[in-house]
Amino acid sequence: MSNNPDEIKSYTPQYCKQCGEEFGKDSIFEFNKRRQEVVIPPITPRYIEHQSFTCACNKCNTKTTAKLPSYLNANIQYGENVQALNTYHSVYQLIPSNRIGKYFKDVFNLSISEGTIYNILSSMSHKAEPVYELIKTKISKSKVVGGDESGIKINGDKAWFWVFQNSTYTYIKAACDRSYQNIIETFPDGFPLSIYVSDSLPAQLKVPTKRKQLCLAHLNRELKNFENAIKSKWASKLKLLFLEAIDYKKQMSINEYEQTNPEIKNFEIRLTKLLDVEESKNHKKLKAFISRLIKRRDSI
Repeated sequence: MSNNPDEIKSYTPQYCKQCGEEFGKDSIFEFNKRRQEVVIPPITPRYIEHQSFTCACNKCNTKTTAKLPSYLNANIQYGENVQALNTYHSVYQLIPSNRIGKYFKDVFNLSISEGTIYNILSSMSHKAEPVYELIKTKISKSKVVGGDESGIKINGDKAWFWVFQNSTYTYIKAACDRSYQNIIETFPDGFPLSIYVSDSLPAQLKVPTKRKQLCLAHLNRELKNFENAIKSKWASKLKLLFLEAIDYKKQMSINEYEQTNPEIKNFEIRLTKLLDVEESKNHKKLKAFISRLIKRRDSI
């Protein structure tokens, strides 16, 4: 409850509930209890008119006209808060453009066409480009970069979100496919300073990097499928090894990581033994999975 409510409404009894005697001006009322409600005040559009004036110089008679704010490009346009709310609903809340228009009409009594909504999104995207380029630069210079791609729909067609991130920044690019070209168009030099963490997509593994790390979350998801589909005990053992390694890494200090660590050696020995197996012979997908891990052994 608020200690400083914007409005207080007081309610006092008018008559005695027992005998019906009316309470007069001299009656003493004692505070009983309080309750609060939170309301949103009526929202109506405000129209701000910007007027420019011209003045003639008394000395030389030259006329000078005051300039209007540079962001005013039309006789009437939507203000920055309208543009920001439109972008928030589209990009963050993922509301379709026709429903955004209906929202503005129903809630604010403000009519906005779908074409205007698209124009606002395009303008806001342009404004965000310098920040987006800064994010891309920060990621390209990171010690560790994570890369992934996820399926999406764009106007009903299959497409992909390419995601590049470090512990602070995330850079997202939409594309129509999962080709290597999408990475190089975005990061022409790859990630020469970075350990690049990704799935086993050939396009991801082709990227120039300092080193590569296969994403254990992706590998564990495949191992779980082998557990469920063919009841593979081998998959269970490797998944447990990965989970133990992840847990140990979270507890390690930087000094422990840089020094020769017997626990890390133990993980490596266990991994080597697990990759030297025969059980894959009767299952093509598991055989291909193990072959991939052996080929990419230095990236695990």
